[in-house]
Formats: sequence, structure tokens, C-alpha cells
Amino acid sequence: LLGSLSYGLSITLFIHAMRGLGASRASTLFGISPLAGIALSIVLLHETPNSWFVIALIIMVAGTLFLIFENHSHKHLHLANIHEHAHIHEDGHHTHDHDESLRIHEGQSHSHIHEHKEIEHDHEHMPDINHRHNHVD
Repeated sequence: LLGSLSYGLSITLFIHAMRGLGASRASTLFGISPLAGIALSIVLLHETPNSWFVIALIIMVAGTLFLIFENHSHKHLHLANIHEHAHIHEDGHHTHDHDESLRIHEGQSHSHIHEHKEIEHDHEHMPDINHRHNHVD
């Protein structure tokens, strides 16, 4: 029961991460999940890590830190589109209005079908759901 619930929760979180971070980044982060098992084995079972573990740990931590702190800035184009996803209005990409029946408070995340107008701008960003674009030299 615990295993099926844990696995089900991890897959649910993985799918949400793929939508927000993109498939490759979410897969990379999901791939380091054995670190939790390793940490538990060291703490609970008093396992002794060997040199291969230390080398692998350094590589996994470096890759994870690279993904977490990856930001870049350049001029980029957002094409006009209509879609639905969770968003807040203060992110600079979701400046649309709502009808009177929706009471959205400042900073409140919400989801509905909305339209993006074409916009070209420059700001620091990660390759999230709003920033999947090609880079031109």
C-alpha cells in the first residue's frame, strides 16, 4: 500500500513537473530520486558509502544545482496563442482581464483558458511553460 501510494504520488508530481519545467529537466530531476533512498540507507541502515558513491553523488549534486540555478536573459518572442494552465498575473506574461464573476486576488495562482498576445521582450527566465523557444545566435 505504501509503495503504490508513494509511486502514484511521485508519478503525479512528475507529470506536473513536466508541464512546468519541460520533459528533459523534469526527467533529469526525477532521475536523481535514488538519492533519497541512498540518504535513508545511510541514516537508517548505517550503510557505508564507497568511493563510487561519492563520485556519483558529486556528479548528481552538480547537475541538480545546474538545473536549479539555470537562468538566462535575452530578447525572445512569444507568439499569440490560446491555452490553459495555472498562472499568476504578476509574472509579466498574463496581463489579461477576467469577467466579474471571477474574484482573483493579487498573487493568487489560478487556471483557465486565456489568450496571449504576441510579445517580444527581454528578461531573465528559465525554460518553463512560457519560455520554450529556440535560441538564435
